[in-house]
Formats: sequence, C-alpha cells, structure tokens
Amino acid sequence: VYANDLNPRSAHYMAVNVRLNRLGSAVRVFNMDGRAFLRMLCDAPGSPAGELRQQQLQQQQEQQQRQEQQQQQDKACAAAAPKCAPPAPSGDVQQPTAAGAAADGPDSSGRPAAKRQRTRERPVGGAAPAAPPAAPLPPIPAGFAPPVGGLLFHHVVMNLPASGIEFLDAFNGAFDPATWAERPLPMVHCYTFKRAAETEAGAGGGWVGR
Repeated sequence: VYANDLNPRSAHYMAVNVRLNRLGSAVRVFNMDGRAFLRMLCDAPGSPAGELRQQQLQQQQEQQQRQEQQQQQDKACAAAAPKCAPPAPSGDVQQPTAAGAAADGPDSSGRPAAKRQRTRERPVGGAAPAAPPAAPLPPIPAGFAPPVGGLLFHHVVMNLPASGIEFLDAFNGAFDPATWAERPLPMVHCYTFKRAAETEAGAGGGWVGR
C-alpha cells in the first residue's frame, strides 16, 4: 500500500499507526501533493521518478564501495593480527569515590539519592513531561524509487471528500502505454460530498469524465 497525505501531522500519525500495527514495509507513507504523488508512482513525464532512480543507484554504489573498503580493512587486519588485536582488560575496577558514595547514600529523610532525584524532576501535579516534538516525515520514504514505466496497482482510494474529486484530472496521461498495454487500468474509488440540492449525477461538478 502506498499512502499519501499532504498534511504533515496526518502523515506522521499514519506512519505511527503503521508501526503500531506492525505492518512494516507493507505500507509506505508519503507526505506529498496528491497530483505529484500519483504521477511519481506512474513515472509520468515531469515527475521526480527518474531522479529518484538515479539517487537510489548512487546510494547502492556508495554502499557497495563501503562494503569493499570494509572487506579490505578486514583482510589487512587479519594479516596483521597482533597489531589489530583488542587490548587485554587491565583488571582494574573503578572504585566509588567518597563523594560518589555520599551522593548515593540516603539523606536525613532516609530516601536514596536516586529516588530524591526522580522526585525533584517530577512536574507539579504529577503530570508526565511533554513528549518532544516528532521529527517531520520525509516527503518520500528513504530509498524509494518507482520502476521505469511506473508501479502496477489495481485500486486507488481517494478519501478526501471535500476536494478529492478535483484530483481526478491527474490520471489523464499518467499511465505509461507500454506498461499498461496488456493490463486493465486501476479502479478509482473517489469519495465526495453531495449537497442537499444536488443530484448524484451533478455531485461531480463536471470533474468526472474529463
């Protein structure tokens, strides 16, 4: 599943739910504009798909070079084993200092120092400290690159009722003819609102069929 949301917070918690549900690599979360997201997956002209493939190839080459360098270092280290052997433990055991022993000991209240520290750090009212702000989710997952001609998929679910129908024009010209020549195009499920005065046929507002 390739999931996308332009709202950074929504994309963040989507990724959190993927992790909590242990879906692993079964769901990839993106934080992009809807049109750009679709055209990237389809490797449409003007999308960053080609640039992503070049970056992926460069990363693979760099990783291979690092592995080769590590193998060469391991061979050199094996040839000079006495020089590369880790130092033997000295057997010295660090003894606690008087200051450290005093800090770890109980005070006049009889409470251990560690417990006193936790008590001092507890906020007023016993409330838990606020969690640090989460790092922003990258627009495209690291290492992702669609294949030449785009990905093959069967369904597209557009769950943005207020304006999802306005994104339907992004499908025009997005699919590579050679890739999809012998395959049916995916089914698009688009949810939208219908005002009380509108009919179901008129709810599309002229977007369907463009």
